[in-house]
Amino acid sequence: METNAMDRRTFLGAGALLGGALAGNALWGCTPQTSLGSTEGASTEKQEKTSSPSGTANEESWYGTEPETPDVSETLDVDVLVCGAGHSGVACAAVLGAKGVSNTLVVEKNPTIGTGRTYIGAIDTTAQKAADAKCDKMTAVNELARYASNRCDEQLLKLWADRSGEAIDFFADELAEFGITHVAETDLGEGRHGYYDCPNVHTKFIVPDDENYLPYLQQKAEDYGVTFRFDTPLVKLLKDNDKVVGAIVGSEDNGYIQVNAKKGVVLACGGYANDPELLQKLNPVGQETVVLDTSQAGDTGDAIKAGIWAGGFKDAVASAMVFDRAIGNPGIKGGYPYEGSGFFMNFGSQPFLRVTYNGKRFCNEAAPYDFTLHSAWVASPEHICCVLWDANYYENAEAFHTLGCSRIVPSNASPATGEGGGKAAMDATLEMYADAIQKADTLEELAEKLGIPSDTLVATVDRYNELAEKGVDEDFGKPARDLIALKTPPFYGVPLGGSLLTTMDGLRINSNLQVLNQADYEPIEGLYAIGDTSGGFFCNNYPELYVGVASGRSLTWAYLAALELA
Repeated sequence: METNAMDRRTFLGAGALLGGALAGNALWGCTPQTSLGSTEGASTEKQEKTSSPSGTANEESWYGTEPETPDVSETLDVDVLVCGAGHSGVACAAVLGAKGVSNTLVVEKNPTIGTGRTYIGAIDTTAQKAADAKCDKMTAVNELARYASNRCDEQLLKLWADRSGEAIDFFADELAEFGITHVAETDLGEGRHGYYDCPNVHTKFIVPDDENYLPYLQQKAEDYGVTFRFDTPLVKLLKDNDKVVGAIVGSEDNGYIQVNAKKGVVLACGGYANDPELLQKLNPVGQETVVLDTSQAGDTGDAIKAGIWAGGFKDAVASAMVFDRAIGNPGIKGGYPYEGSGFFMNFGSQPFLRVTYNGKRFCNEAAPYDFTLHSAWVASPEHICCVLWDANYYENAEAFHTLGCSRIVPSNASPATGEGGGKAAMDATLEMYADAIQKADTLEELAEKLGIPSDTLVATVDRYNELAEKGVDEDFGKPARDLIALKTPPFYGVPLGGSLLTTMDGLRINSNLQVLNQADYEPIEGLYAIGDTSGGFFCNNYPELYVGVASGRSLTWAYLAALELA
């Protein structure tokens, strides 16, 4: 088969698109992929009002109508078709190649592969065993279910807990020849973020030359004989009775291709975060907390729609990965069009004092990243807040000792994980975003710059400082460790909202990663979904204190789907 694959070095040049925004904060575990605003893909034409495969009745169908099969200029016969060359798609292709299924074609709508997430949540990897980093599997399963209000498939949670170690070890072995190592984070401090546990699931790939290992997996897949085609979006799936037997891919400009897939089709095109209109329909509350789109270019729900047209259905309740990391100029509000101007990285998730534009505190700030965003959505008509700190910001960060991708305090783990940029990273962030971050010698001056009533803000800070002196948060229950007074000028403040990374309410699947049909929840033969195209794992929010669990799930599903098809 003809291939249009980009080599590893070509891809690495594309990473410069993110360099300016992320300088000094290279933590690819939760660093965003630059959004190119792509809307290319399957039709979004509306149907008449009908029952929705997301489980919501009496609203216009968001997934549109399946397009007619176009005239094709080429027909290809393969064993497996993987739709999407992002994190899970490339990983699945590498496993397929390694297991002898070299007649695999990967198609991708973008001109290059996506971004590999360095933070990998897993249990019982070789690296974790060597470091004596333990996590009780059933505790993890039940905590993840609790985060999802049990609106999840607990068999999938258990599948990740049982098989993630095996899966990540496979990728670690494949990447070792490039000098890439797999390490476990063991410096968890008190192992808590506020009242929330931070379990020992955080592992990480250390890449010598850069922060992205995915091009190396692409190289491995190609070495095994797998073919990649870029600028080739998924259009629709092809069925023979109830079995998926292939797909139409391509475009009017480049020609349409019929791909016959003997063993099956794997959907790995991500979610729909890069389509703001679709996000507004399916997750309006989540979107209203967002001020910056950092989602993967081209994630417009193409594969989810195609799966529904083939008889599948998606999670009924939306879930999005939104971190409290986006800032903007005073006066911005949440929602589309997004008004944020910068990605605040780990600085934004420190549990500093937060107030609404009316100058009032509204929550316990020592909570998971999106929880405080949800609180701001309730408390403020702008649906965002302002975060405040003083000259002692790094000493405060040392006391907070947050973990995962919000971490600032350098890790002492051995082998080294390189986590925590220290004061230098915070200072670089302040310099980078000096135009948006307001700085003042008095609280009254800061309030004026932020557009907040000064009397109210001063009263709020006085009350906060009073509680800090007592060591007891009588208003919201913030732990004493995180309750630190703001007394030392200069004072800083900036509007803070959500940074949208991805959506996670995908197609319902079973434990074999097969897409389920809506009629009786039986598998659709020949059709698999992985990564954010798949559902059943998350609901309402992202449990980010299970560091890297989304990436770990994506790699585990990629591995297991490939084993099913091998």
